[in-house]
Amino acid sequence: MAGERTTVLTGVYWWLRILPVLLLGVAFACWCFSVHLVYVIGFAVAALAVEAFPPSVWQVPKNMQVPARYVYRWWWSLAKAFKPIESYGGDRIYYRPGLQWIRSDRHVLHLVLRVPAGLADSAAYLEKGAAEIQRQLRGKKSWRTCIVKPAEHGLDIIPRDATAGDELLPAPSTSSWNVPVGVKPDGSEVVLDLSHPSHILVSGKTRSGKSSFVYGLLDQMRHLPVTVAGVDPTGILFNELGDGWGGDALRSKRITNDADAAAVVQVLSMITDEMDRRIYLLNCEHRDKWSRNDFESDPGRRLIIVILEEYPGLIERLQNFDSARGARSSDRFASKAAGLVGRIAYEGAKVGVVLLLVTQRPDAKIIGGPLRAQLTTRVTFAQDSDGLRMSHPELSSEQVKQNSWASGVGFIEADGVIPLTRFRSYRAELTDLHRPGASVGQIDLIQ
Repeated sequence: MAGERTTVLTGVYWWLRILPVLLLGVAFACWCFSVHLVYVIGFAVAALAVEAFPPSVWQVPKNMQVPARYVYRWWWSLAKAFKPIESYGGDRIYYRPGLQWIRSDRHVLHLVLRVPAGLADSAAYLEKGAAEIQRQLRGKKSWRTCIVKPAEHGLDIIPRDATAGDELLPAPSTSSWNVPVGVKPDGSEVVLDLSHPSHILVSGKTRSGKSSFVYGLLDQMRHLPVTVAGVDPTGILFNELGDGWGGDALRSKRITNDADAAAVVQVLSMITDEMDRRIYLLNCEHRDKWSRNDFESDPGRRLIIVILEEYPGLIERLQNFDSARGARSSDRFASKAAGLVGRIAYEGAKVGVVLLLVTQRPDAKIIGGPLRAQLTTRVTFAQDSDGLRMSHPELSSEQVKQNSWASGVGFIEADGVIPLTRFRSYRAELTDLHRPGASVGQIDLIQ
């Protein structure tokens, strides 16, 4: 080749290193003018300290400062990942972007790069460079699960897969209908839009994180016009929710006798009666569904979240009571309860009556195909492979093999909104639900 040229864009921009350079200059000046040696050493040490802990890293979250310092210090080397992309007269020209600034949130390093003007395809250029940098970084132990991807400002580096490890992620506070429920492997948030409600199925074995997910979801709803109703056989969740969430009025006690079994059907009947009232209003208005404006403007149209804790177990216990008392088919609690739940699943979402079914496993005998088809938002934590495939038939064999997940790690999908995605859920404790500040209340009919 006739020669090679490398653009001057490579490296870290001067404003990132101006402070250590100035401190070294002052130290050199002190030495030249025979100022006391203590000052020379002091300024030199300060320059080295600022280089080791640069100003561009001071403003990033503490958990991201170590990877941010690494990228800052080794960018000259990392930038070599950008291969020659043009050739003129035998000269190989390397376009390597300069690092202008480092920003960060809790999971992602945002590298602001200066990309050479005039590139025919800057997106492809960044994509190839990102793939090569990821390959290089993954050769180092502490970066083994990192993700590097192109972004509008340059590159995003996720030091490690956000679903790896056992880190507990507390649910952030929000007053929006767009409720963040967790993070994807690349650190971006998974968001449920409650203003367009759909029925939800949450499944996972004991200690898989499903209860913490439900607590986190409810915690995010506390500033929204939402009423929580339903059946909680253990009483644990509704006892903690208390009056402010509508819990006391709609609580089902532990099922220990026929009266308690009848209470389950009574609660579900009250909810379906309210649903029928809403459907009547909807038809009178000649509309196909209610919207966010309805939920916010009219207390009688609040979003209702119908929680059914351990639903298959609940139905099985009702079946046992029916068998023990020799109930006729027309008088069976189990079939009545299942029928009412089915009605809510088929008709409730359009008027803001939303099922939240919680179970260890989506047993096909209880949550059959027709009911499961209506539960279009599915959140699945660790469980057996058959249970995984019942919730997510499209899971690959490799994804099913990843079944030994840490608590709080699973898959989520919402039909037409969130594609099947591995994620780590935000967590909350029962005590978080009892904090002051809930604005939710009961609808008039359910008291």
